[in-house]
Amino acid sequence: MYEVEFIGRGGQGAKTAAEIVARQAIKKGLWVQSFPDYGPERKGAPVRAFTRTSNTPIRGCSNEANPDIVVVIDPTLVSLKGTFFNLKSDALLIVNTAESAEQIKKEIGFDGKVYTLDATRIALENFKKPITNTPMLAAFAKASGLMTKEELEQEITEEFGKKIDPEMLKHNMACVEQAFKELK
Repeated sequence: MYEVEFIGRGGQGAKTAAEIVARQAIKKGLWVQSFPDYGPERKGAPVRAFTRTSNTPIRGCSNEANPDIVVVIDPTLVSLKGTFFNLKSDALLIVNTAESAEQIKKEIGFDGKVYTLDATRIALENFKKPITNTPMLAAFAKASGLMTKEELEQEITEEFGKKIDPEMLKHNMACVEQAFKELK
């Protein structure tokens, strides 16, 4: 079983990001679980969203996670490492921050693989708002290799194509392109 955990705040798209990863895994013939874990259900409260994939049926359904990949959408949540998420030594950590991977490793005391992306800057440049789930999904896709850029663009089109205007969809694709180029 392979676990991905998205960490953000209510309204930042962690749940949607986890669902997009799950849909892509289903298309690849994998067994999937995807679910959010809300604390207080309000905008701005910390949210964890999980996607589990496997070649065989997934029997457990606990929110106790041992993720292989952790994607931190909201950089203010990185400091909650000890209580908010558990990193295995071989986990992949992807953080929305202007800081370097080395700075994050030092800050949280983690020696595993860390990728950083200033998704907030990318979102502000493209949306004029800090909507960071699209660039962070792109960072996940590139860092993990579990989804190609083209597969992600297709999933974004399927998820948002009928909900947002074509100009906003174009901005989402620009975020994907920029994130794939800038991931460190």
